[in-house]
Amino acid sequence: MKNILVLFGGGGNEHEISRKSKDYLVSQLQSNLNILEVEILKSGQWVFNGGNVFLTRIGLLNSKKENISKIDFVIPCIHGRPGEDGQIQAMLALLDIPFLGCNAQESLNCFNKLTTKSILDNFGVLTVPFVALDSFDSKTIDDFLKEHGNIFIKANSEGSSIGCYHPQDLEQAYKYVKEAFKFSKFVLLEKYINGRELEVAAFEFNKKLFFTKPGEIITNGKFYDFEEKYSSKSCTKTEIVATLDEDTALRIQAIAQRVFEVMNLRHLSRIDFFKEGNRIYVNEINTFPGMTEISLFPKMMENHGINFSDYINHLIPNS
Repeated sequence: MKNILVLFGGGGNEHEISRKSKDYLVSQLQSNLNILEVEILKSGQWVFNGGNVFLTRIGLLNSKKENISKIDFVIPCIHGRPGEDGQIQAMLALLDIPFLGCNAQESLNCFNKLTTKSILDNFGVLTVPFVALDSFDSKTIDDFLKEHGNIFIKANSEGSSIGCYHPQDLEQAYKYVKEAFKFSKFVLLEKYINGRELEVAAFEFNKKLFFTKPGEIITNGKFYDFEEKYSSKSCTKTEIVATLDEDTALRIQAIAQRVFEVMNLRHLSRIDFFKEGNRIYVNEINTFPGMTEISLFPKMMENHGINFSDYINHLIPNS
């Protein structure tokens, strides 16, 4: 029987959402697997069955350094730190334990919005126009707001909904920049894109790479913030397949494939876009997308013809 370590929680602001994703993901794993669910507390402690544990090459050990179980495969079901920023992946690579998802450097590249934009811009992939701040700079904020009229403010190294703000005026822009600096060393000012929010699920299955038809987030003008994304009371609607002409859908899938290749992604990702007129902007890359019961990623995968349970289980060696 294979021993599968499922990590969840983490030190970021999406701790509880990670738990929900973990619950759904574990429910899809085969019954012949031995699942060990370990929570990473915000303090950094690892907890299993109420006790502290840590991971070594020989297995999962308790505080007395007694071996609880050998680990054959790890699923780092963590949104934000220390999962999507590459810390867990770096540790697992050093321990030579196979795991689901992108490698450490690629995870960090995608978690850092400025790095993502720099790489994609270098390879000719269109991203949302922006400027980066390393400190509060009223002149840069004033100039950017005057140039674009409507902007977003984003913490550079956080999830797609944390530390993100849509100011209505200059006073709010100043306030939100200061708030965003509480989450990250760098803050991005982005042009507001008055268009459609589209997503593509990218995943590898049976040694083939798949890109789903774009899904859509329909916000009716409301910012798709943390509450809207994960609350059962959310008024935001999602479409598993967006209403697009075939040429546009194929174009977005082709850009998603280019992003996957340029960023050297692995196993799975969700690639987010804005469509404004004929322009397609890459917004963000999520290397471990939400997998709750209302998340779009598993729904898009299944609509594409791949059962989510089959996908997860096929990645586990000899499961």
